[in-house]
Amino acid sequence: MKYKTLGVFTAALFCYGTGQLVFKPLPAQAQVNKQSRPQEIQRFLKVLQTERNEWERARAATWLGVLEAEEALGQLHKSLTSDVSNQVRINASNAIARINKKASVKKLVAAIPDNRGRTDVQLAIIRALGDMKDNSVDAIPVLVRFLRTPSPYVREATVEALWKIRDPRVIDVLNRLLEQEQELVVKLTLTSVIADFRSPESVAILERITKRANEHVDVKANARDALDKLAQMGL
Repeated sequence: MKYKTLGVFTAALFCYGTGQLVFKPLPAQAQVNKQSRPQEIQRFLKVLQTERNEWERARAATWLGVLEAEEALGQLHKSLTSDVSNQVRINASNAIARINKKASVKKLVAAIPDNRGRTDVQLAIIRALGDMKDNSVDAIPVLVRFLRTPSPYVREATVEALWKIRDPRVIDVLNRLLEQEQELVVKLTLTSVIADFRSPESVAILERITKRANEHVDVKANARDALDKLAQMGL
């Protein structure tokens, strides 16, 4: 099995506080094959543990995810809460999701409160839990609590994560949020994904949204699309 070179890969962070995209290009690497993979993993682990430059540590975390280095999970879990760089923590979250082992879910959940005040890191962790899909089912009670957070960006990321996990038990709380939510970014995501939960109770709420005089045009369009999708399902 060969791992393709990424060429110029990018470690990116969209900062919701400033609306800016901060990125650091990752230089092209030699192709990693099955024989050299253990050595490359150890090299990137050492960088993550000892390198003073945060972008090099962030780059190493990304590569450990690309290499699906299960043996690096211990350090990646540690970096989630111990590294001084938000970018390293974000890249560690992404790498953990890519490796996708159920044992990591508790570590990700525990890291959310440990990153209080680092909203971008918390967003990355929530998205990582979503990306782990079935392995994150046990994290649903924690994720649902984030639907009540004051930050619309955290609520939006949580909706997306719950949609990726796709557990039918969350539909009632998502329908309530669909009825009550005021922030555009959350409403756009909710109306985009709600039909995939196949809930008859969503229909009346979506119909009310399409009739609201002051509702955003894109939210109305999403609601109509969701109604069409539900109708095709026979709901």
